[in-house]
Amino acid sequence: DPWWLLNNFKASISGYIQFQDGNSSINAATSLCGINNAIAVETSIESTVQGYGVTQILDVTTRDEAWVKTNYWSSLAHDVVVEQKESFDLRMRDYSALTDAFTFYDGNSSFRAEVMGAMEDDSVMLGWGDASSGEDQFIGPSSDEGVFTLPSDHSRNLSVLSGIVEASATQNTYETANNETDVHYVTFIMTDGDNIQWVLGDFQTDTRWWNAPDRGNFDLAWGISPSLIDLAPATLKWYYNDASTTTGKDMFVVGPSGGGYMYPSRYPESELLTHASRLNDYMGRTD
Repeated sequence: DPWWLLNNFKASISGYIQFQDGNSSINAATSLCGINNAIAVETSIESTVQGYGVTQILDVTTRDEAWVKTNYWSSLAHDVVVEQKESFDLRMRDYSALTDAFTFYDGNSSFRAEVMGAMEDDSVMLGWGDASSGEDQFIGPSSDEGVFTLPSDHSRNLSVLSGIVEASATQNTYETANNETDVHYVTFIMTDGDNIQWVLGDFQTDTRWWNAPDRGNFDLAWGISPSLIDLAPATLKWYYNDASTTTGKDMFVVGPSGGGYMYPSRYPESELLTHASRLNDYMGRTD
């Protein structure tokens, strides 16, 4: 449990950052944990944490993401950002700390546009934006700034999964297509595999998807994100190894989103070329 972890590893941290449940301070604390070698502690359990001999190094209970950006932006990563609702208390925050990623949620506001504009060329936004008025409301402005999205706001344990390093993964079902003439081909593809949280979640167990009883009775292609080779390579290899290779074969392809969800028509041209080059490398590593 967390108290066992704290007791056994407290010598490895510098202290704790206090936040208050119910406001944006959870994102402020999340953003600052990595660069301060700290853990985030909610006010209600602060005394318990102190009982383990861990001391406070910062109190952000009245602070928000804008305060963090004003005061700490230069110390945070500029090639990855996490967009995460404050109510999602256990998801993606470990990965934010691992990567020193700025974590925020402000709807489709001018502040969000400011954050996207401050990112490096062809950066990634992990998490999910405010889709209440349509996904284009945040995918579009992100694309304008050369930032692509990997849907992942419900992802858990990415700090652990990404710690398993694999250079590449190889499919078991590839075979060279026959050179035929005067024929038409029909291909069936299960899409939405670019959604990181889905392939790490009930996509595996739900009988409508990978766990369907009829899987393996016919050929089927599955869209999947090549970024899994870095984010969760063991999971990617599990899919490859579990793929049907008999009567009906499972084959994995990159989804139409490519390296991530963005609008190519709105991506800056030079950054689009960078994105395509990186995608080519990821496609090679994931076969």
